[in-house]
Amino acid sequence: MRGKKLLPIIGLSSLALALSACAPTSTQEGWMNKGFNQWHPQSGQTSLATVGTQCYFCSPADKPERQLKIVEADTDGDGVPDSADECPKSPMGMPVDIRGCPLSMDRDNDGVADSTDDCPNTPAGAQVDAHGCWALQPLFFGSNSSKLQRPAQKILKELLLILKDNPKIILTIRGYADNSGNVRMNRKLAERRARSVERYLIMNGIAKNRLVPINMGTEEPAASNSTRTGRAMNRRVELTPSVR
Repeated sequence: MRGKKLLPIIGLSSLALALSACAPTSTQEGWMNKGFNQWHPQSGQTSLATVGTQCYFCSPADKPERQLKIVEADTDGDGVPDSADECPKSPMGMPVDIRGCPLSMDRDNDGVADSTDDCPNTPAGAQVDAHGCWALQPLFFGSNSSKLQRPAQKILKELLLILKDNPKIILTIRGYADNSGNVRMNRKLAERRARSVERYLIMNGIAKNRLVPINMGTEEPAASNSTRTGRAMNRRVELTPSVR
């Protein structure tokens, strides 16, 4: 009796061993069904082989991740995304520069197109150079003098209009002298020239905290002091605007 009861157990064990021996060493050798790896012994020769055996203890097959392409908004369709577009409403089809602005646009109306303007925010009415940057002419003075001459006053009157229309502009005023006389006298003369310009602007409505006078003495000559013409060019005040 004991021998008869053992036969079915031995038969099932043999079948399990047979299936295990036929199973591939890796589920990757089988095929896929509903996201799970399949394996089978003796492919195509038995009904069991045809049906296959699902590997319920395996993890679902790894699916390749879909690469999502992030497309940035480009409202005006100029090829420059809105996040980097300084002119997000450019006319459709108009050529633009790397900033997204039309090549012919001149936002500060200084006569220099934005595509080549190194200073695209120049105040209205300011004289600019070929690069679109505000180029203030130096103010020249007579020998041993800090009195504002007519050409200097004309430049300052034009400057006043711009300063009043643009209250955020700060003006640096650098006073210079030629090398005539002693060093101490020249430094005092250079300071008086810078203060003369500062005083003129304050008297005409510009706040003192917008003006920065600096005494340069005989430093950084604009021309050689060995000639009369060179010394005349060195007796000057240079104006440099900036935005605070």
